Amino acid sequence: METSVSIEILVGALLLLVVAAWRGAAALRAKLAERTDRRLRAEVSERTRSIEEAKRQLEASNERLRAEIEARCEVEARFRKAFENAPIGMALLDAGGVLIDGNPALKRMFWPAADVTPEISFARVIGTDDRSRFASQYSRLADGGLEHLDEKLVCLGHDGEELQTIVNVSPVLADGGQFLYSVLQIQDMTESLKLTVQLERQATSDELTGLLNRRAFETQLEEAWRAGQSDDVKSFLMFMDLDQFKVVNDTSGHSAGDQLLKSVSDLLRDSVRVRDTVARLGGDEFGIILWNCPGDVAKRIAEGIRAAVETFRFHWDTETYRIGVSIGCVAIDPAIGDIGELQQLADAACYAAKEAGRNRVHMVAEGKDSARMHRGQVRWVQRIREAMDNNRFAIYAQPIRRLDDSIDEPERLEVLLRLRDPETRRLIPPGAFLPAAERYGMSVELDRWVVKSLLDALFVHQAFQADNRQYWINLSGSSIGDKRFADFLMEAIERSPLPPGTINFEITETAVIRSVAEAGRLMTALRQMGCEFALDDFGSGLSSFGYLKKLPVDYLKIDGMFIRDLLRDKTDRIFVKSIIDIAHTLNIRTIAEFIETKELLEAVRELGADYAQGFAIGRPFVLAPKFPRAANSGPESAEIQTIAG
Repeated sequence: METSVSIEILVGALLLLVVAAWRGAAALRAKLAERTDRRLRAEVSERTRSIEEAKRQLEASNERLRAEIEARCEVEARFRKAFENAPIGMALLDAGGVLIDGNPALKRMFWPAADVTPEISFARVIGTDDRSRFASQYSRLADGGLEHLDEKLVCLGHDGEELQTIVNVSPVLADGGQFLYSVLQIQDMTESLKLTVQLERQATSDELTGLLNRRAFETQLEEAWRAGQSDDVKSFLMFMDLDQFKVVNDTSGHSAGDQLLKSVSDLLRDSVRVRDTVARLGGDEFGIILWNCPGDVAKRIAEGIRAAVETFRFHWDTETYRIGVSIGCVAIDPAIGDIGELQQLADAACYAAKEAGRNRVHMVAEGKDSARMHRGQVRWVQRIREAMDNNRFAIYAQPIRRLDDSIDEPERLEVLLRLRDPETRRLIPPGAFLPAAERYGMSVELDRWVVKSLLDALFVHQAFQADNRQYWINLSGSSIGDKRFADFLMEAIERSPLPPGTINFEITETAVIRSVAEAGRLMTALRQMGCEFALDDFGSGLSSFGYLKKLPVDYLKIDGMFIRDLLRDKTDRIFVKSIIDIAHTLNIRTIAEFIETKELLEAVRELGADYAQGFAIGRPFVLAPKFPRAANSGPESAEIQTIAG
């Protein structure tokens, strides 16, 4: 019994041990399963995170790639737009220089009728002189021997016309440095170069005649002057003025005058050597440089020009004109002077040719002494200019007296001009500088200065002192024929507050002879404004009386050559009497000049002269400006100290 119980207990214990073992094993299995599940979940989670990170990196990479592709597409689109719309020709070339693509501007230049750019070598559109050079340089570019090309090439347009172009070629390389293609830019500079040439020509050429203008001529003259410092054979400078050109302009108009200048320009070109320089300096003035020319040859060429112009006949409509030319010539020798002095000498020589009778050649004799003499004459131009700029002129006046004392009239004064030497303060008489002013074309400017200065001074003088005076201004022959001066004079008189008749004018007979029509028009216009006119130096011309009927003259001033010997020469007395009688018949009053003694005064009174002027009437006195008296000089009303200049 006990044995069976023990067995049962043992069996029970064994069963308990088995159950416990099974439960322990199950617990162990559960624990093992739990640990395995956690490890697996951790591994899965880690792998999931890795996959997600890889996904994010892939998406970022894709985004960057997409952005790069979009940017590249945008760049390519912009390039294509610029390529298509560029105003200059653009093309893509392969390594052989064959066109891959070309923009519309390029097509218009070379293939306007083609729908697409022909796949041909670009070198085929280049002119034959430049083609091989471009092909060689492009080959070096494709091989990496050149970084870029920048060339001026002559190309052949679609119509075969030569195009002046600027060509720029830049290579496009792969990342490894291999040549992919090149970008070519070509700009047509033909019209731009034509415009540049035209502007350069206009800057150096006279528009009307095609000759060099003054600026270009002076550049050539400077070169000739520098060459004269070393060359044994000197060059020569010629200035020339056409004679009677104004007649053509006034008679047939400016179109005729322009055509005449063109014809003369052609004649001058044909009259000189190929190397010589011909220029139009302005108006009817021309200049010539005879390069490396012996003196006798220069004189022969100058005479040939003069003769050619003299025999030339200009036909316009139904008119035929003859003209002449006055020529001044001087050697371009630096020993004589600088360029300015040489031009002054040539200009003075030209005026000397005119003064000698026109249609002549005046050559300044080679050598310093001769040049010095001419230069001394020309220096008057500078002295007169400086005197006007610095107010070194003094206005003097000399009385003109009525011989009939019973008639009450305003005081009459002839306006005289004196040039004050700034160093000695002595006065230079007008006879020393007025001929120079007339010869060198400054008389108009000088007359303008006198009129303006006198009116300015008289405005204050008359306004505050209310002098009862009339003033008589001498006008030069050049001023009478100058329309601009006439306009200035009439405007100045009209604007002046002085009473009509205060300002009057004297014109010499010789000046009237030179410009009868102009003088008549000016005198008529000014007389309508209240001015009066006196014909000065009357009797010195051959046709004196003939002009009295044509001109509105109020007074005749009898030339002093007939007055000086009036008491001794019966012929002069008869002549003066005839002038007075004829003038009175024409209702013209007379003025006897150079009355230096009481005897002469009584003589002209007896002959019937209306007025007298001279030292016996009154000496010149300063009118404006009133300079302070120099040391050791006499009173201002005394006889004026003068120097010959």
